[in-house]
Amino acid sequence: MSTGSSNSLHVLIVEDSDEDALLLKRHLEAAGYRVNLECVQTPVALIAALRRKHWDIVFSDFSMPQFDGLEALKIVRDHDRDLPFLVVSGTIGEERAVQLMKFGAQDYVLKNNIRRLVPAVERELKEMRLRREHRLAQEHIQRLAYYDSLTQLPNRHRLLEDLQQRLDRAVPSALMIINLINFREVNGAIGYGKGDELIREAAGRLHDVHLRDADLYHLYGNEFALVLRTEDRDHVESVAQNVLKLLGAHYVSAGFHIHIGARIGIVLASTKEAGLLLQRADLAATLAKREGKGYAWYEAERDPSSPQHLALLADLHDAIRTDQLFLVFQPKVECRTGAVTGSEALLRWRHPQHGLIMPEVFIEMAEQSGFIDELTRHVIEHTLRQITAWRQSGIALPAAINLSAKNLLNPQLMGELLAAAVRTGRGIEIEITETALMREPERAMAALHQLYEAGIRIYIDDFGTGFSSLGYLKKLPIHAIKIDKSFMVDLVRNTDSEAIVRSTIGLAHNLGLKTVAEGVEDRQIWERLAKYQCDEAQGSFFAQPLTAAQFEKAITAWPRGGFPGAGSVFQLPTRLTDHKPPR
Repeated sequence: MSTGSSNSLHVLIVEDSDEDALLLKRHLEAAGYRVNLECVQTPVALIAALRRKHWDIVFSDFSMPQFDGLEALKIVRDHDRDLPFLVVSGTIGEERAVQLMKFGAQDYVLKNNIRRLVPAVERELKEMRLRREHRLAQEHIQRLAYYDSLTQLPNRHRLLEDLQQRLDRAVPSALMIINLINFREVNGAIGYGKGDELIREAAGRLHDVHLRDADLYHLYGNEFALVLRTEDRDHVESVAQNVLKLLGAHYVSAGFHIHIGARIGIVLASTKEAGLLLQRADLAATLAKREGKGYAWYEAERDPSSPQHLALLADLHDAIRTDQLFLVFQPKVECRTGAVTGSEALLRWRHPQHGLIMPEVFIEMAEQSGFIDELTRHVIEHTLRQITAWRQSGIALPAAINLSAKNLLNPQLMGELLAAAVRTGRGIEIEITETALMREPERAMAALHQLYEAGIRIYIDDFGTGFSSLGYLKKLPIHAIKIDKSFMVDLVRNTDSEAIVRSTIGLAHNLGLKTVAEGVEDRQIWERLAKYQCDEAQGSFFAQPLTAAQFEKAITAWPRGGFPGAGSVFQLPTRLTDHKPPR
């Protein structure tokens, strides 16, 4: 008796002779197998039997009235590539036997030499087990290589392969890179185990927008990717908004309600290289995070490696000489009264071919190329000139200029700024982002002390989007913080935003700092800020950024102690009595 003789054996026989089928069964039983046998004679019956249950082995005659062994072999291989298939026939010739082996039959046994049946069965059952173990090992290796063990989603390697296939076939596609924000801090607070649970929950939420035309991937850590089979920008943006909504809802972990938002970078299939497409989506996600936006599209002009960026950079160097750069001024308004307290000077670029280019494009470009100091000198010079002109017209309002981290760490430029401050008295103010201060905090602190002691008012811009705290700001020589506009969008409707704004205003006042709210777009927000005792505000509700002439005309018409109305880009208010200060 063989080593496998005590096993039960499920045998499927393709045979038109019941006697031959029983002969095979008797030989197997004589070898000690408990045989469960079914005999089929047609393709339909064979397919039904394969679907109905698991079989250990298939025997097939070669020539039958309904069909032959080669057709039976093809049906079996379509169903299971590892299932042993033995031809047992009295009519098969050597040429046909070779043909069957070529198509995947394991062996053939002639009916007049039936003694070979049992050894062939034992050999093939053993080889089948080895084949299946090998295949399962290969599938496990493949899964480790192409799937993330935490979320069971396809990983970065699989994304690159799938993307390349799409690009090779010119399938319309859009790629989203989705970064969870604040996740590092959450991980540190609740531990990596709970952090993994949040990642799995985020993956589950993303499945809710896992449309039929989209594929979801987990790249690593807090980063996911979504590939959509479309290039419709409106549809892609609606998916992005849905993703932000789902990921932005509260998570509950370790008894805490945790908020983890997201930033999304989006790019259309505009290249033939998957790696380059992924790089572009990553860049867009970085821009969204840097600017505090929910999502951002890839823009070639902002990509340091793109030809468009290099061409635009060359144009930027000529922009000062050819008088393409100009300043606009946005009023800062006292929340309690609606009176104008100053302005923020903002640089614009009117390109002869591309039209108006906004600073988020060319300021970043200037920083990367080392041209930022020259741009800042241009802003200081023209702001100083405008303050002087306004004073001659009876308008004694300060104007704030924005400094980059590189500006702040340039001693020569700081000297020029200090000299300008002396010439204008208290006319020039500065604004700098909290993230810029964190790059080299000791050197930044020293530069700020110089400006502070010279009487220059210092604002920390975009507060709430970086990593500092009011405790850290307490050590800085500053006068005010500007609460980022992202908190204003849903201030009235979102209790989280409301709590952040209220607590920020209260704590800032306790530290002797004033507060300025950015991005005020309607009366409800203004009234809420006045209720919270925010000091100043700016935004489109009061006025869009105005040219120097428009600003002077608007301020002249602005009733003393009250807000006249709302303007629009490069247009003066047409009605100056639409709104009154909140009480």
